[in-house]
Amino acid sequence: MKDWMTPKEKLVVVAHMMRVGNLADANACLPIIMDETFKAAKQLKEDDAIWLQELMTKAYQAQEKHDWLGMADFLEYELTGLYPE
Repeated sequence: MKDWMTPKEKLVVVAHMMRVGNLADANACLPIIMDETFKAAKQLKEDDAIWLQELMTKAYQAQEKHDWLGMADFLEYELTGLYPE
């Protein structure tokens, strides 16, 4: 991942890494994108914060089960909704 990438672009890149089996690099990038996500979450309204908390719970459950495709889907198709275009 490059520093100049937006958080949304980083999520898509990490999701792609997971889908192609580049799990070591994807897992190394997770703390970076999660830190950015938690920073963005501080600005959310209560309903959106609850949505994000539920989504993060599902994503962590997928990670615990080693469901990398499920985790990639959460990152790319749901968590990217946190960031406007």
